[in-house]
Amino acid sequence: MAVCAKRPLRTRSGASFAPIRAGTLALACALTATRADAQTCRVFGPLDAGARVSQARLYDQVWCSPARTGNDWTFVWSAGQDIVLRRFTCDLTPIGNDTLVNTTLNLEVQDEPAIGVATGGNFLVAWSERHGYDGQQMGIFGRAYSSAGTPLGPEFQINQVWNASQWRPLIAPTPNGGFVVTWSGDWDGDSVMRILASDGTPITGDIAINQYDNDAQVDPAVAVAPDGTIFAAFVDFSSHGSVGSGLNLWGRRFAANGTALGPEFPLPGNFVDGDQRVPRVGVDAADNFVVVWQDALADGSNTGIGLRRFGGDGTPLGADVLVNTTTAGAQTNPVVSFDSGGSFLVAWEDWSAGTPRIRGRRFGIHGAALGDDFLLSPADVHAVRPAPWSNAATGEIVVAYDVWNGSEYDVHARRFLESAGPQTFCTAKTNSQGCVPSIDSTGSPSTSSGSAYTIRATSVLNQKFGLLVYGTNSAFTPFQGGTLCVASPRRIGSQNSGGTVGPPDCTGTFAFDFNAHVNSGLDPALTTGKTVSAQWYYRDVQDPTGFGSGLTDALRFTICP
Repeated sequence: MAVCAKRPLRTRSGASFAPIRAGTLALACALTATRADAQTCRVFGPLDAGARVSQARLYDQVWCSPARTGNDWTFVWSAGQDIVLRRFTCDLTPIGNDTLVNTTLNLEVQDEPAIGVATGGNFLVAWSERHGYDGQQMGIFGRAYSSAGTPLGPEFQINQVWNASQWRPLIAPTPNGGFVVTWSGDWDGDSVMRILASDGTPITGDIAINQYDNDAQVDPAVAVAPDGTIFAAFVDFSSHGSVGSGLNLWGRRFAANGTALGPEFPLPGNFVDGDQRVPRVGVDAADNFVVVWQDALADGSNTGIGLRRFGGDGTPLGADVLVNTTTAGAQTNPVVSFDSGGSFLVAWEDWSAGTPRIRGRRFGIHGAALGDDFLLSPADVHAVRPAPWSNAATGEIVVAYDVWNGSEYDVHARRFLESAGPQTFCTAKTNSQGCVPSIDSTGSPSTSSGSAYTIRATSVLNQKFGLLVYGTNSAFTPFQGGTLCVASPRRIGSQNSGGTVGPPDCTGTFAFDFNAHVNSGLDPALTTGKTVSAQWYYRDVQDPTGFGSGLTDALRFTICP
């Protein structure tokens, strides 16, 4: 089993930045992010290009969900007709093989898996079973594991009421170490939840979420605040309450023991016409609840993504907000994930290019958008069903999604990092003298500070010309025997590396004041809040790959006011 080195993330906060030492991606596994108050200065970006999680290639591998389990990552998904999990180290190096979850209940189809992690470390996998193991049609089953991935027992039935079908579970942890599991069920469709202990033992019976019972009230999602308050959202098909046309979203609050804290109430305030579907709920660092959903009319083009915040007492904290800034085509199936610093990420399927991709948008603790939406999946893949998980202790986010390979779906994942200061990422190219050049920086990127923000390179070849390439997006593109870490790069800062005069060695250095370039006005894209990726490119005549070039790793930073 691979062990990730425990070292601080190379980030800095405050008015000036100490040098940031570069290194490989694997060495940055255990990430310690410094939290800053200035949300506009925070840095967010990918740590890799994404990779396939599943070993199996036959049949569809779908409905993937990640979770941070102890010091590792666990992914669960539906593989053909079964539920499978696989565990990885913190840098997504596989620990083991695809492992069957439903080892005894494996007739017909088991699908729609979810995963939740208890505060004590145990995790629960729940899914829809379509054989009728609960006595009729479909049921909700689960299996509990220790943080090390050891089963705590066999599969067990979660739903108490078995009439008709029960389907699509979601899981939220409780502050006392257990879980709340929600699902849809019964003949005409109701929203149900049940509270379980950390080992899966039921604490309550099935609890009805919806009060109104005509037609269908389904697709529930919940989040649990630190004081134990449960906030549930669901879709109403009956159009009762005269809150708008089409399908509507309703919410209801419950105490930690499952006792209702009042009646159900409509969730959207101004996005009430058209259908509202697929609600998801989260709780932020200020103990407020955030609801996101798929909205048929919100963006004026096609389906868009809506958002509204609520206090712990259920009071709305403002109007409905349109999440997506990309409005062409349909934006569907939203999900939300929170970090410990208070910001959160909304991710969804984006159909604006015809082929679906995964987009996202970040928000601060008070719901202010931190820039426009952006691609989370690689631009050249067909990707659906996003599932993000934030590692609150480090600022790292893993986004899982299903990728169409031309004949079936595979499950993929990609790592991202949010931090208070610049991040080094990507991989440097070893030069002809066996040295691994590295990038670092001093100062603070700013549009107004008047001080330098110097981007440097060390361990490069002596007396060679090089230049800084930068762009407003990161990349992981194979290039001249190395990796180009900047998308659509611009070139600046051509200079000689200096160092010793004589035979080739690694005493060369480069340095460039990026603030001078920002404040020159030569690139109007370099504005406050813009995130930049940068990398040094230099001459290496004896390059063993035959391209005559060298590349450092890369630096990602956000321009502060």
